[in-house]
Parts: sequence; C-alpha cells; structure tokens
Amino acid sequence: MPERRVTYEVIGKGQQNGIEVRAPSAQRLFIDAALGLCDYRVALDLVKEQDKESISVEGTSIFELFHHWLDAVAAIYGKNKFLPSRIVFTQFDTKSLKATLTGEAYVSARHGYARPFKSVLLDGLEFGEVGSEIEGEYRGRFYFGEH
Repeated sequence: MPERRVTYEVIGKGQQNGIEVRAPSAQRLFIDAALGLCDYRVALDLVKEQDKESISVEGTSIFELFHHWLDAVAAIYGKNKFLPSRIVFTQFDTKSLKATLTGEAYVSARHGYARPFKSVLLDGLEFGEVGSEIEGEYRGRFYFGEH
C-alpha cells in the first residue's frame, strides 16, 4: 500500500531552501518530514517500492533525534542514491529510532532532475508541538545544506 500523500511548504532563508511540515503526532512528523525531504529532491510519485534500507539513529533529546534522523535520510541518498517512498518505524521513542525505508535507487531517465543537497542544517531546525486549537499538532522546519 503506498504511503499517504505528504504535504509540506517550501521555505527559504537567504540562499538556503528547506521545508516545513505539520503532522498529528511526533512519530508522523518524523515520517512526513523525511518523505517531504525526499519529495523535494524527486517527486515521490515516481519512486517505486522495490528495495529496502534500514536506518537506526539516537539522540540526547527528541530535537537532536529529529536532526540525526533527517541527516541520515539525506545521507542514504548520498551513499547509494536511495529514494524512500515508504517508512515504517520498528522502534520510536524520544531518544532513538529504527526504521525500514522502502523505495528504490535514483535513475535520472525515470526520476528526472534530483535537487542537490547533502544534509539538514542544525541552524534553523525547529521541532515541536504547535499551540493551536488542534491538540497534538506538531510542526517541523529545516533547511538543506551542502556539508
């Protein structure tokens, strides 16, 4: 079954581009932010679910975990051009997570132009619960880097 459609807003700060994502839970925000990151690079609608990769990350806080998670998802593209279109957590808490990513390797003839970036910057990274009428809504915001 394909992952639900991820919605995000493209944001900019000087020369840096990034995205902002909202979700009904922290776990869903982690998934949507990672899929938004990948959709920003290449349209997720073009990515088939045929290969799997695993990611395991830790952090001293959920904020640090969010940064390490997004950096790991960005790095998996740099390592072997892997594009995830579906993510399932096998473990998720405020300081560690393990995930299985389903997708495929980038092929320019099918996926088109892939927007370049190597990492997610710590500067400007935001993660937290939004104070609104919708109880439990979370927001994440981050910018892409070249290091």
